Amino acid sequence: MTTPGILRGAFRETYRNIPLVTTLYGMNLLFASVIAMAFRAFVANPGNAGALGPLLKDFDMTLLYDFLRTRGEAISALWQVVLFMTLLSVALNAVSSGGVLATLESGAPYSLRAFLGGCGTFAFRFLRLLVLTGIVTGLAAIALVACAMPVLWWLSRNHTSEIPVIEGIAAAALALVLVLFLAVMASDYARVLTVRADSRSMARAFGTSFVFLAKNAWGAIALQVIVALLTVCLFALYLGLTGLLEMNSGPKVVLVFIVQQVFVWCRSFLRVMLFSCELAFTCSRVSGSGPTEIVST
Repeated sequence: MTTPGILRGAFRETYRNIPLVTTLYGMNLLFASVIAMAFRAFVANPGNAGALGPLLKDFDMTLLYDFLRTRGEAISALWQVVLFMTLLSVALNAVSSGGVLATLESGAPYSLRAFLGGCGTFAFRFLRLLVLTGIVTGLAAIALVACAMPVLWWLSRNHTSEIPVIEGIAAAALALVLVLFLAVMASDYARVLTVRADSRSMARAFGTSFVFLAKNAWGAIALQVIVALLTVCLFALYLGLTGLLEMNSGPKVVLVFIVQQVFVWCRSFLRVMLFSCELAFTCSRVSGSGPTEIVST
């Protein structure tokens, strides 16, 4: 199956599962609402709102230091809410991917009961996979930094210009982004392989996903890049629309809110579409029911 064919099929499959996309959108809206209410409670304090005005209008480090010093306790409380909800959102996104993949794998019409059943079936496995992905990514990042530091030190000592050092830092940052990109891809395909084979060993599924990506790198990367470009184009369109709509009246505020929600819904659509792409790509490259029978093309 070609990449355009996989994309067309994934789009049709996602369109057929609009209720699934809407469920993911509702989950994102719930978490965003909690964070928004926490920020609103923070800004509702006249002292906080008054200090935020000059910062947002004309950023100044002195104003920032004064703001952090005088309102550190309130900022700490807000930060704890945001951090907790972000971590919880990442965990639930990992859990919800079980419901998404189980729904797509079954080929049956969307059912909330089946979706929640898929979430429950793979919840602890995908949470273990999330932790494993974080550990592997962290170790790879540490190793990369350990290798980059001597090179950057040598560049700073043996060159009169700062340009080589800046180029070295940029190269190291790019390498970190690539490591993260590969780790996320491997984690996604490990979930797909787990759902297809009902695997219980996340370490084995994660390792198998690396083997799968090594044998089918170009096709997998092409799908990821295309969906990523669609996300970037969607975000650019969102920025353009919100830039044109100045929130200087009640109807425009409502219109901007609607545009924001449409953007979040479309992002959920692309997430389901990406999983559908990965599932179709894996089915076209893996023979049999087990995740170890991988063929390269």
